[in-house]
Amino acid sequence: MSRYVISVRDDADLRDVADILDSHRIKRVPVLHDGRLVGIISRRDLVRALSQVQASSNPVKLDNAALHKSLRDRFKSQSWLNDAYINVAVNDGVVELWGLVVSADQHRALRTLVEETPGVRRVEDRLTMAGPLRGGV
Repeated sequence: MSRYVISVRDDADLRDVADILDSHRIKRVPVLHDGRLVGIISRRDLVRALSQVQASSNPVKLDNAALHKSLRDRFKSQSWLNDAYINVAVNDGVVELWGLVVSADQHRALRTLVEETPGVRRVEDRLTMAGPLRGGV
């Protein structure tokens, strides 16, 4: 138990919730409205919400190099991901992922991140779960 409870407001952005869960290394965070508990968000809830985001009805067509750069930029912007352990290849909108992830949650989140990237048509997932890696991952 902790004396100080980490919580979020009910109007918090999903990105902020993800950052709080990651930075404090917690699995759930209480949601408050006017100082009162109105719910709890778990990592699982966050992954589910991200996976249900609808893809654009007009698919974006990017060349392989542009899509590869877009994916790498997205990887680098995620505080929960050490992209040094992730390899990616792109061929006509098909993304192949190789490398190591530390948990099933991180695996689902990474796959969701890739699937939601404009221009991705399909993901071929060859990721391996390796447990905690050096460097605070």
